[in-house]
Amino acid sequence: MKDLQSALSHYFGYPEFRKGQRETIEAVMEQRNVLAILPTGTGKSLCYQLPTLLLDGLTVVVSPLIALMDDQVQSLKQKGIFSAVTYNSSLDFNEKRALLSSLSQQKFLFISPESLATSAVIEALQRCSISLFVVDEAHCISEWGLDFRPEYEQIPQIVAQLTIKKCLALSATATAAVQQDIEQKLFLNEEVKVIRYSVDRPNITYSVVTCTTKNEKEDFIDSFLDRHTSQQGILYFSSKAEAVRISDWLRHERHQSSAFYHSDLSHQDRRLIQEQFLKGDVRILCATSAFGMGIDKSDIRFVIHFHLPSSLEALVQESGRAGRDGKLAHSIVLYQPADWHIHRHLASESLAEYRDFKARMESAQKDVQSFTDLQKTWYDHYQQGWLSLSRLEKMWEKKLQQRERQTTIMRRWLEMTNCRRLGIHHYFESGMFPAPIKNEHCCDNCQPDIWQTRLPETEKVESHDSTEWQTVLKKLFNVGYSSQNIVK
Repeated sequence: MKDLQSALSHYFGYPEFRKGQRETIEAVMEQRNVLAILPTGTGKSLCYQLPTLLLDGLTVVVSPLIALMDDQVQSLKQKGIFSAVTYNSSLDFNEKRALLSSLSQQKFLFISPESLATSAVIEALQRCSISLFVVDEAHCISEWGLDFRPEYEQIPQIVAQLTIKKCLALSATATAAVQQDIEQKLFLNEEVKVIRYSVDRPNITYSVVTCTTKNEKEDFIDSFLDRHTSQQGILYFSSKAEAVRISDWLRHERHQSSAFYHSDLSHQDRRLIQEQFLKGDVRILCATSAFGMGIDKSDIRFVIHFHLPSSLEALVQESGRAGRDGKLAHSIVLYQPADWHIHRHLASESLAEYRDFKARMESAQKDVQSFTDLQKTWYDHYQQGWLSLSRLEKMWEKKLQQRERQTTIMRRWLEMTNCRRLGIHHYFESGMFPAPIKNEHCCDNCQPDIWQTRLPETEKVESHDSTEWQTVLKKLFNVGYSSQNIVK
């Protein structure tokens, strides 16, 4: 076994491993199939980054979002590791061809499941020496939604066509049922080492503040920010328009350093806002769920859900972006019972979209050009033989039932009167781990008004680079990080 501690310090400058990292990396280095379910904030990406730098060959990372892939590549480059590329739909034909021809010179390839399934990619990977195959956010294998991503189910067949020794699957929010689904669908019930840690984040408090109107939500945000005057945080919204409105309100009327972030922004704008938030130039980020995956910022002190999270999984995932330095952080949901109409409206829209698609597919005049983006996705899968109308109907019914079940569980958690931390424990891991030990910073049901507890200060990152000159040279000229100069 390599001296992992020395390698960790050499490549990443970290003094020690976080929970679950070393155990996962050791299993990967032993060339075992691994499913690692680790809590938010534990640095799951290190579980494949470090082995990649210690092994010969290419690591293929299957990731669900372009933004997440870009974040990972950017993060590696900031660490002085430049042999990482992302292959996705934003590249033109010539860029894709050039990238595939350069794979032998790369250490990391980040790719979507859709791109992975193409013949050009499979043929290029067949010519490569692949040291590790990674499925990030592996719960997507079990939980893909109405956008229907059947390519996740194709991953085992693709792996069989490649020279791959073993696979690593990573997740933070897999229930016991989802874990079983991953083992069956990805590993096809082959032997797999499961490394699982509790989802509990003891330094995060959980609060639900009931509001009867939108104005009450704004009043709460106002008072919260008055009490916590320097800390950075994220406000999550179900509506892009509301994210923009509240950001403008905070900036112009409350004189807060605020910005909004959602999927309609250009890649350049998203990157700029993200960098400003990471540096501390933006204090309050008003975002949809498009923001967060892969964000490497340890001192986010609070996450407030302006609208109701879509599920307990979403709550844990998004709240888990706070307090990654281990210090106190707050998770708050502003609960306006009338907000349930948002979820009902989304479900109603999905039903109408599905019925329209089915009717047009059964008619002589399909008019594909006028399909919505989601309908075009369904149509593409239909054309490729991955999706029939009967399968779409069964899938839609199953997803609707899942959504209703998740909404019911979320509502029960919001309205519960006993410990919210225990509620999370029972949902994700009852019978797997002992119940979390209550501490002085638990939830509003255990300690009323816990959100008023003072938070540690957020230190603003200086915009100029104060890194030592040796590190700058490494980052500029890739000294010590090229695939030919990996410490073995």
